[in-house]
Amino acid sequence: MKKLLSQEKGITIITVTTMIIVMMLIMSVMVYYARNSIQMESFQGMKADIVELESKALLYYVENKAVPLKSTSEYIDGFQFGSIEFKNPNDSERYYLVDESKLGVTKAYDTDYYINEKTLTVYASNPIKMNGKEYGRFKEDFVSFSDTNNLDLPAWALSASAENFSLDSNNYITGFNQAFLDSHSPTWNHSLNSLIIPAYTPDGKTINGIAAGAFADYTVNNGPIKIPSTVKIVSSNILGSGSNPTELYCDANVIDLHAFSNIENIPKITLGPNCQIPDGNEASGGAFSNCRNLKTIVIEGSSIGKYTFSKNCTDVTDIYFLGNPTTIPEGAFYSCGKNANPLKIHTNINSTQNECVFPDSIITFENYCFMDSGIATINLPSNTREVGRNAFANMNGKLTTVKLNSNLKTIGESAFNYNANLSQVNTGAQTNTIGTSVTSLGINSFKQTRLTTIRVPRGLQTADGSNPFPITPTYY
Repeated sequence: MKKLLSQEKGITIITVTTMIIVMMLIMSVMVYYARNSIQMESFQGMKADIVELESKALLYYVENKAVPLKSTSEYIDGFQFGSIEFKNPNDSERYYLVDESKLGVTKAYDTDYYINEKTLTVYASNPIKMNGKEYGRFKEDFVSFSDTNNLDLPAWALSASAENFSLDSNNYITGFNQAFLDSHSPTWNHSLNSLIIPAYTPDGKTINGIAAGAFADYTVNNGPIKIPSTVKIVSSNILGSGSNPTELYCDANVIDLHAFSNIENIPKITLGPNCQIPDGNEASGGAFSNCRNLKTIVIEGSSIGKYTFSKNCTDVTDIYFLGNPTTIPEGAFYSCGKNANPLKIHTNINSTQNECVFPDSIITFENYCFMDSGIATINLPSNTREVGRNAFANMNGKLTTVKLNSNLKTIGESAFNYNANLSQVNTGAQTNTIGTSVTSLGINSFKQTRLTTIRVPRGLQTADGSNPFPITPTYY
């Protein structure tokens, strides 16, 4: 009996010891994953901060010609922000403390951020330790100034001569150098056949920007203007008034709202995938509102500013969306293409179709985005959830058909109003029918149209209970 009890006691001790070891292992695993989860959350916060800070710092630099730092005395010399592999190789030695209040940024990760005075690259002063590394920022494939093979640049950006331009200490083009001017004087009248901005300086560094008024004394006529993706900033009024280029290609990261305000007569504008277009406003328009006689717009990226092509771009015939925009901003194409017969919209640069096809990525058509233009048939993408106020109002007599989708939620006030020839509003295979997915129907959304019959989900009505159609709807 004693021997049996001793065995049982031994078994109990072994069992308890095993359970303790297992629990300790489980706890250590849980602690490891909890620590990793906290680190990953901090990393995502840091990444979001840096992306926002760098984007707004560029805009701040354009507007204020200064880096958004707290003071000139708060800086660090030399890289002290974690693992060196995350450093931009183009940085200068000095990093200044960022003043987040100047940029309107609320930090997600509680740390100070420093910005390099030359590249405007931002780093966290308290790097996050993960996987044996110290992350002062997220991993990014920076391009060395001396390595032209790492950038997918067009041939013209690499072959253009940098010898003709004068540069400031930040590698911003400030105009033509004296040798170039001497070689053209006095036989020319400051009229250029073309303006091709090179990617690199003569000593292999990237050209970072074009200074305000750099070519204010010159016009470009009968040839293109081309700006590569290495250029971060295009400042205001870079050209003289009266320029008539054949084409503008711009892939600069940030362009000033008034960068191209002196270009009035141009047939084609292409905005590259990296180009961020600033917002304009209804009163004065946007970045390209002065471009009369514009026929073709190509947008390779996803950035489109408010009122960008509004007001005077009335002769546009074709718009190409080659990127994946999720929003067509307020007034972006207000009056654009109103004289077209009709305005055609494409998602393929080789398209010859005579219709309107929007990218599937579009979720929202904001207020006035295509008001007073010239679209004949509107086929909403399957991902579109909202059509804003007056978004497609007054297509100048060209609109005849609207095809809604089965995911649409909101149709804004007067969204399709003032279209006297609009006779069909379909949802899928259902003719003259508002789909059951629509939960908000704006006042006068289809009021002045040619509809003779319309089916509407029972219970769907406008905010004030008024009839948004020219006839009494049938409820189903």
